[in-house]
Amino acid sequence: TLGCTTVICTDKTGTLTKNEMTVTDVLIDDFYIKFHGVGYTHQGKFKIFPFNQDSIELDQNYLTSDFSKKNLGLITSIKWLGLSAFLCNNAVLNIKNDHSSILGDPTEGALLVMAKKMNFDQENKFINTLQEVHELPFDSERKIMTKIFIDTQNGKYLVFSKGAPDELIQQCDQRLHHGKVTILTKGVKEELLTLNEKFTEDALRTIALAYKEITANQFQEILHLKTFQEKTALLEKKLIYIGITGMIDSPRAEIAEAVRLTKIAGIRSYIITGDHGNTTAAIAKQVGLITENQPYEIIV
Repeated sequence: TLGCTTVICTDKTGTLTKNEMTVTDVLIDDFYIKFHGVGYTHQGKFKIFPFNQDSIELDQNYLTSDFSKKNLGLITSIKWLGLSAFLCNNAVLNIKNDHSSILGDPTEGALLVMAKKMNFDQENKFINTLQEVHELPFDSERKIMTKIFIDTQNGKYLVFSKGAPDELIQQCDQRLHHGKVTILTKGVKEELLTLNEKFTEDALRTIALAYKEITANQFQEILHLKTFQEKTALLEKKLIYIGITGMIDSPRAEIAEAVRLTKIAGIRSYIITGDHGNTTAAIAKQVGLITENQPYEIIV
Protein backbone atom coordinates (compact mmCIF):
# COMPACT_ATOMS: atom_id res chain seq x y z
CA THR A 1 0.00 0.00 0.00
CA LEU A 2 1.32 3.43 -0.88
CA GLY A 3 2.46 5.50 2.08
CA CYS A 4 3.32 2.52 4.30
CA THR A 5 6.46 2.39 6.44
CA THR A 6 8.86 -0.50 7.01
CA VAL A 7 11.41 -0.48 9.80
CA ILE A 8 14.57 -2.57 9.51
CA CYS A 9 15.85 -3.34 13.00
CA THR A 10 19.39 -4.53 13.62
CA ASP A 11 21.18 -5.46 16.79
CA LYS A 12 24.29 -7.54 17.59
CA THR A 13 22.84 -10.45 15.64
CA GLY A 14 21.81 -8.29 12.66
CA THR A 15 18.94 -8.74 10.20
CA LEU A 16 20.59 -6.84 7.37
CA THR A 17 23.77 -8.86 7.40
CA LYS A 18 25.18 -12.34 6.90
CA ASN A 19 25.89 -12.60 10.61
CA GLU A 20 29.46 -13.88 10.17
CA MET A 21 31.73 -10.96 10.94
CA THR A 22 35.41 -10.68 10.11
CA VAL A 23 38.04 -8.36 11.57
CA THR A 24 39.78 -6.89 8.54
CA ASP A 25 41.52 -3.76 9.84
CA VAL A 26 43.29 -2.82 13.06
CA LEU A 27 44.84 0.48 14.11
CA ILE A 28 47.63 0.03 16.66
CA ASP A 29 50.69 2.18 17.51
CA ASP A 30 51.68 3.87 14.24
CA PHE A 31 50.60 0.87 12.17
CA TYR A 32 47.63 -0.52 10.29
CA ILE A 33 47.12 -4.29 10.29
CA LYS A 34 45.14 -5.96 7.48
CA PHE A 35 43.86 -9.47 8.18
CA HIS A 36 43.32 -12.11 5.49
CA GLY A 37 40.47 -14.61 5.60
CA VAL A 38 36.68 -14.40 5.54
CA GLY A 39 34.19 -15.31 8.23
CA TYR A 40 35.34 -17.51 11.09
CA THR A 41 38.24 -19.16 9.27
CA HIS A 42 40.94 -19.11 11.94
CA GLN A 43 43.88 -19.59 9.58
CA GLY A 44 45.29 -16.63 7.71
CA LYS A 45 48.18 -14.28 7.40
CA PHE A 46 48.06 -10.61 8.23
CA LYS A 47 49.96 -7.63 6.89
CA ILE A 48 51.42 -4.85 8.99
CA PHE A 49 51.62 -1.46 7.31
CA PRO A 50 54.08 0.90 9.04
CA PHE A 51 53.10 4.46 8.16
CA ASN A 52 54.93 5.55 4.99
CA GLN A 53 56.79 2.23 4.67
CA ASP A 54 56.41 -1.06 2.81
CA SER A 55 54.08 -3.67 4.28
CA ILE A 56 55.28 -6.73 6.20
CA GLU A 57 53.34 -10.01 5.90
CA LEU A 58 53.24 -12.28 8.96
CA ASP A 59 51.44 -15.45 10.05
CA GLN A 60 50.82 -17.29 13.32
CA ASN A 61 54.56 -17.88 13.77
CA TYR A 62 55.39 -14.18 14.01
CA LEU A 63 55.94 -14.36 17.78
CA THR A 64 58.99 -16.55 17.29
CA SER A 65 60.26 -14.94 14.09
CA ASP A 66 63.20 -12.63 13.50
CA PHE A 67 60.66 -9.82 12.99
CA SER A 68 59.58 -10.04 16.62
CA LYS A 69 63.17 -9.81 17.85
CA LYS A 70 63.72 -6.62 15.86
CA ASN A 71 60.35 -5.04 16.72
CA LEU A 72 59.83 -5.80 20.39
CA GLY A 73 57.77 -2.64 20.99
CA LEU A 74 55.20 -3.45 18.30
CA ILE A 75 55.08 -7.11 19.34
CA THR A 76 54.33 -6.04 22.93
CA SER A 77 51.43 -3.88 21.70
CA ILE A 78 50.14 -6.74 19.52
CA LYS A 79 50.36 -9.10 22.50
CA TRP A 80 48.09 -6.87 24.59
CA LEU A 81 45.70 -6.49 21.64
CA GLY A 82 45.41 -10.28 21.29
CA LEU A 83 45.03 -10.80 25.02
CA SER A 84 42.32 -8.17 25.33
CA ALA A 85 40.39 -9.49 22.31
CA PHE A 86 40.53 -13.05 23.64
CA LEU A 87 39.90 -12.40 27.33
CA CYS A 88 37.28 -9.61 27.24
CA ASN A 89 34.96 -12.01 25.46
CA ASN A 90 32.16 -14.49 26.15
CA ALA A 91 32.03 -16.22 22.76
CA VAL A 92 33.52 -19.66 22.06
CA LEU A 93 35.49 -20.59 18.94
CA ASN A 94 34.87 -24.23 17.99
CA ILE A 95 37.34 -25.86 15.60
CA LYS A 96 36.60 -29.31 14.20
CA ASN A 97 38.35 -30.82 11.18
CA ASP A 98 39.72 -27.37 10.29
CA HIS A 99 36.16 -25.98 10.23
CA SER A 100 35.49 -23.07 12.57
CA SER A 101 32.20 -21.98 14.11
CA ILE A 102 31.22 -19.50 16.80
CA LEU A 103 28.98 -20.02 19.80
CA GLY A 104 27.88 -16.59 21.02
CA ASP A 105 27.85 -13.02 19.79
CA PRO A 106 29.16 -12.56 16.20
CA THR A 107 31.14 -9.43 17.12
CA GLU A 108 32.93 -11.27 19.91
CA GLY A 109 33.40 -14.23 17.59
CA ALA A 110 35.22 -12.03 15.09
CA LEU A 111 37.55 -10.82 17.85
CA LEU A 112 38.26 -14.42 18.89
CA VAL A 113 39.17 -15.36 15.32
CA MET A 114 41.48 -12.33 15.11
CA ALA A 115 43.18 -13.39 18.35
CA LYS A 116 43.57 -16.94 17.02
CA LYS A 117 45.21 -15.62 13.85
CA MET A 118 47.64 -13.77 16.13
CA ASN A 119 48.37 -17.01 18.03
CA PHE A 120 46.33 -16.13 21.12
CA ASP A 121 43.96 -18.85 22.30
CA GLN A 122 43.47 -21.18 25.24
CA GLU A 123 46.78 -22.91 24.43
CA ASN A 124 48.74 -19.71 25.00
CA LYS A 125 50.86 -20.21 28.15
CA PHE A 126 50.27 -16.70 29.53
CA ILE A 127 46.50 -16.95 29.08
CA ASN A 128 46.48 -20.18 31.09
CA THR A 129 47.81 -18.30 34.14
CA LEU A 130 44.89 -15.81 34.08
CA GLN A 131 41.65 -16.56 35.92
CA GLU A 132 38.49 -14.46 35.48
CA VAL A 133 37.19 -13.04 38.76
CA HIS A 134 34.63 -10.37 37.80
CA GLU A 135 32.69 -8.97 34.85
CA LEU A 136 30.87 -5.74 34.10
CA PRO A 137 28.65 -6.67 31.12
CA PHE A 138 28.02 -4.44 28.12
CA ASP A 139 25.02 -2.14 28.13
CA SER A 140 23.70 0.25 25.51
CA GLU A 141 24.18 3.30 27.72
CA ARG A 142 27.92 3.18 28.38
CA LYS A 143 28.72 0.87 25.38
CA ILE A 144 31.59 -0.82 27.20
CA MET A 145 32.26 -4.31 28.58
CA THR A 146 34.92 -5.03 31.20
CA LYS A 147 36.44 -8.15 32.75
CA ILE A 148 38.90 -8.55 35.61
CA PHE A 149 41.46 -11.38 35.76
CA ILE A 150 43.96 -12.45 38.38
CA ASP A 151 47.37 -13.72 37.33
CA THR A 152 47.66 -16.85 39.47
CA GLN A 153 51.45 -16.81 39.17
CA ASN A 154 52.07 -13.38 40.71
CA GLY A 155 48.71 -12.29 42.19
CA LYS A 156 48.38 -9.23 39.94
CA TYR A 157 44.94 -8.09 38.76
CA LEU A 158 44.40 -7.13 35.12
CA VAL A 159 41.41 -5.25 33.73
CA PHE A 160 40.42 -5.65 30.07
CA SER A 161 37.77 -3.42 28.44
CA LYS A 162 36.28 -3.21 24.98
CA GLY A 163 33.61 -0.96 23.52
CA ALA A 164 32.59 1.80 21.15
CA PRO A 165 35.74 3.84 20.37
CA ASP A 166 34.07 7.21 20.95
CA GLU A 167 33.12 6.03 24.46
CA LEU A 168 36.08 3.88 25.50
CA ILE A 169 38.83 6.22 24.30
CA GLN A 170 37.38 8.99 26.45
CA GLN A 171 37.97 6.76 29.50
CA CYS A 172 41.67 6.33 28.67
CA ASP A 173 44.37 8.66 29.96
CA GLN A 174 47.31 6.57 28.72
CA ARG A 175 48.15 4.60 25.59
CA LEU A 176 50.33 1.64 24.66
CA HIS A 177 52.78 3.02 22.10
CA HIS A 178 55.58 0.84 20.74
CA GLY A 179 55.26 -1.36 23.78
CA LYS A 180 55.53 1.45 26.29
CA VAL A 181 52.79 3.15 28.31
CA THR A 182 52.67 6.88 27.54
CA ILE A 183 50.29 9.78 28.15
CA LEU A 184 47.25 9.86 25.86
CA THR A 185 46.86 13.54 25.03
CA LYS A 186 43.68 15.28 23.90
CA GLY A 187 45.22 15.79 20.46
CA VAL A 188 45.98 12.08 20.03
CA LYS A 189 42.46 11.20 21.19
CA GLU A 190 41.02 13.45 18.51
CA GLU A 191 43.32 11.89 15.90
CA LEU A 192 42.23 8.37 16.91
CA LEU A 193 38.54 9.30 16.76
CA THR A 194 39.07 10.79 13.29
CA LEU A 195 40.68 7.54 12.13
CA ASN A 196 37.77 5.65 13.67
CA GLU A 197 35.37 7.80 11.63
CA LYS A 198 37.22 6.74 8.47
CA PHE A 199 36.78 3.09 9.43
CA THR A 200 33.03 3.57 9.93
CA GLU A 201 32.69 5.40 6.61
CA ASP A 202 34.01 2.22 4.98
CA ALA A 203 31.12 0.27 6.59
CA LEU A 204 33.35 -1.21 9.28
CA ARG A 205 31.94 -1.92 12.74
CA THR A 206 34.58 -0.66 15.16
CA ILE A 207 35.58 -1.83 18.64
CA ALA A 208 38.30 -0.24 20.78
CA LEU A 209 40.37 -2.25 23.27
CA ALA A 210 42.01 -1.10 26.49
CA TYR A 211 43.46 -2.48 29.73
CA LYS A 212 45.04 -1.54 33.05
CA GLU A 213 46.42 -3.13 36.21
CA ILE A 214 44.79 -2.71 39.64
CA THR A 215 45.89 -3.72 43.12
CA ALA A 216 44.31 -6.40 45.29
CA ASN A 217 42.95 -3.64 47.57
CA GLN A 218 41.34 -1.87 44.61
CA PHE A 219 39.72 -5.13 43.51
CA GLN A 220 38.26 -5.69 46.98
CA GLU A 221 36.97 -2.11 46.98
CA ILE A 222 35.17 -2.75 43.68
CA LEU A 223 33.57 -5.94 45.03
CA HIS A 224 32.19 -4.07 48.04
CA LEU A 225 30.56 -1.29 46.00
CA LYS A 226 26.79 -1.59 46.06
CA THR A 227 25.73 -0.42 42.61
CA PHE A 228 26.75 -1.25 39.07
CA GLN A 229 27.20 2.46 38.31
CA GLU A 230 29.68 2.84 41.18
CA LYS A 231 31.70 -0.09 39.85
CA THR A 232 31.88 1.23 36.30
CA ALA A 233 32.75 4.74 37.52
CA LEU A 234 35.73 3.36 39.43
CA LEU A 235 36.86 0.55 37.15
CA GLU A 236 36.33 2.00 33.68
CA LYS A 237 38.51 5.07 34.22
CA LYS A 238 42.20 5.77 33.63
CA LEU A 239 42.48 2.92 31.14
CA ILE A 240 45.40 2.27 28.79
CA TYR A 241 44.31 2.44 25.15
CA ILE A 242 45.58 -0.42 22.94
CA GLY A 243 43.95 -0.15 19.52
CA ILE A 244 40.85 -0.08 17.32
CA THR A 245 39.54 -3.07 15.39
CA GLY A 246 37.36 -2.74 12.31
CA MET A 247 35.18 -5.63 11.14
CA ILE A 248 32.97 -6.20 8.12
CA ASP A 249 29.43 -7.50 8.34
CA SER A 250 28.41 -7.79 4.71
CA PRO A 251 24.74 -7.26 3.78
CA ARG A 252 22.68 -10.31 2.88
CA ALA A 253 22.29 -10.72 -0.88
CA GLU A 254 18.47 -10.62 -0.72
CA ILE A 255 18.30 -7.30 1.14
CA ALA A 256 19.04 -5.10 -1.90
CA GLU A 257 16.19 -6.68 -3.89
CA ALA A 258 13.79 -6.29 -0.96
CA VAL A 259 14.71 -2.61 -0.63
CA ARG A 260 14.21 -2.09 -4.38
CA LEU A 261 10.72 -3.59 -4.21
CA THR A 262 9.72 -1.47 -1.20
CA LYS A 263 10.76 1.66 -3.11
CA ILE A 264 8.64 0.64 -6.10
CA ALA A 265 5.69 0.10 -3.73
CA GLY A 266 6.18 3.55 -2.21
CA ILE A 267 7.08 2.17 1.21
CA ARG A 268 9.29 4.34 3.40
CA SER A 269 12.10 2.39 5.07
CA TYR A 270 14.10 3.15 8.20
CA ILE A 271 16.96 1.39 9.96
CA ILE A 272 17.09 1.09 13.74
CA THR A 273 20.49 -0.09 14.95
CA GLY A 274 23.11 0.19 17.66
CA ASP A 275 25.90 0.64 15.11
CA HIS A 276 27.80 3.87 14.46
CA GLY A 277 25.85 6.22 12.19
CA ASN A 278 28.53 6.21 9.49
CA THR A 279 28.60 2.40 9.43
CA THR A 280 24.82 2.27 9.07
CA ALA A 281 24.84 4.87 6.27
CA ALA A 282 27.53 2.96 4.38
CA ILE A 283 25.53 -0.30 4.58
CA ALA A 284 22.34 1.55 3.62
CA LYS A 285 24.10 2.74 0.45
CA GLN A 286 25.28 -0.81 -0.31
CA VAL A 287 21.70 -2.13 -0.26
CA GLY A 288 20.27 0.84 -2.17
CA LEU A 289 18.29 2.32 0.70
CA ILE A 290 19.98 5.69 0.14
CA THR A 291 22.27 7.09 -2.56
CA GLU A 292 25.25 9.42 -2.55
CA ASN A 293 23.11 12.36 -3.70
CA GLN A 294 20.10 11.55 -1.52
CA PRO A 295 19.76 13.47 1.76
CA TYR A 296 19.31 11.34 4.86
CA GLU A 297 19.17 11.89 8.62
CA ILE A 298 20.86 9.97 11.42
CA ILE A 299 19.04 10.31 14.73
CA VAL A 300 21.07 9.41 17.82
